[in-house]
Amino acid sequence: MAEKARYHLQKVTSSFRNWVGLRRQSISSYLKRRPHRSFRRTYVRDIPPRASLPGNIFFTTAVLDFMRQNWRSYTLFTILYIAAYAIFAGVATQENYTALTESIQNLGPQILGGEVSQTTQAALLFGATITGGVGAPQTEVQQGYVALLSILTWLAVIWFARHRYNGVSVKVRDALYNSGSPIVPTIILVLLALVQIVPAALAVIVYMAAYSNGFLDIGVVAMLFGLGGILLIILSLYWLCGTLLALVLVTLPGTYPYQAIKMASDIVIGRRVQLLLRLLWMAGAVVVFWALLLVPVILIAGYITIEWLPIVPVTVQLLSATTLMFSITYCYVLYRGMIDESIEPQR
Repeated sequence: MAEKARYHLQKVTSSFRNWVGLRRQSISSYLKRRPHRSFRRTYVRDIPPRASLPGNIFFTTAVLDFMRQNWRSYTLFTILYIAAYAIFAGVATQENYTALTESIQNLGPQILGGEVSQTTQAALLFGATITGGVGAPQTEVQQGYVALLSILTWLAVIWFARHRYNGVSVKVRDALYNSGSPIVPTIILVLLALVQIVPAALAVIVYMAAYSNGFLDIGVVAMLFGLGGILLIILSLYWLCGTLLALVLVTLPGTYPYQAIKMASDIVIGRRVQLLLRLLWMAGAVVVFWALLLVPVILIAGYITIEWLPIVPVTVQLLSATTLMFSITYCYVLYRGMIDESIEPQR
C-alpha cells in the first residue's frame, strides 16, 4: 500500500515538474517575443527588426490597384451586399432624404443665426448623411442582421483577397461557399472588441454627464476628467489594434480565437501607433472619397424637381458598400505588410 502511494506521489510530482518546466519555457519564449516592459524604457536595439511599410499614398494605391485588377469580383461583392442589405435591413428612401432636407432648411437659419446658403446646406446634408440620417430607423432584429451580414462580408472578402494575393484563381462563388467556417471564432473576437470599447464608451458617458451637471466649470476638475477620459480611450485603442489583426488571423484554417489574439499581439508589438495612424489615414481617405462624390450629388439633387428620383439614397448605398469593400481589403493588405510579406499580389 505504501509503495502504491509512493508511486502515485512520484507520478504527481513528475507531472507537476513537467508542468512547471513547460510554464517556464512558455514565459521565457513570451519574454523573448515581447522585449517591451511596462514602465521601462525599450531601446531600439531590443525591438526585433521588421520591414517597414510603404508610404500611405503608395500603400493606398496598392490597395486600389488590387481592387481594380479584380473589379468584376468586387463589383459582384458590392451588388450582393447591397441586395442582402436591402432584404434584411431595408434601404434609404427618398422620403427620408426629403424630410431631412426640409428639417435642415427649417432649422438651419435658427441654428446658424442667418440665411443658409446652398453650399452650407449641402455641407449639413453631407454631415447628416454620413452619420446615418438618411436611413430609416432599424429594429434590434435588423441591427442583428446587419451585424451578421457585415461579418459574413468580412470573411468572404478576406478569403478572396488571401487567395488572389497567393496567385490562386478563385471566384466570388468560392468565397461565399468556403469562407464561412471561422464565423464562430470571428463572432467571439467581435464580442471581445465590444468589451474592449467599454472603457472609451464609459469615458464619453462620464464626461458628458459631468458636462451636463456643470462639474467641468472648474478648471482643475475639467482637466482631471479630460485626462482620465483620454487614458481610457487610449486603453481601448491599445486593445483594439491587436483585435483588428486577430480578426484577419482567425480566418486562417484551424486558428482559434486565443491563438489569433496571441499572434496578433506579437505582430503589433512596438507598432500600435503605426497601425493606428494607418487606420486613421484610411478613415480620412474614406471621408474625402465620400465628400468628393456625395457633395456634388447633393448639390445636383437640389436642382432636380423630380421628387420620386432617389439620387442621394442610391448614391449613399453604393458608397457604403464600396467603402466596406475598400476598408476590408485595406485591413488585409495592412496585415500582409505587417507580417513582412509583399503587398503585391502574385500573378
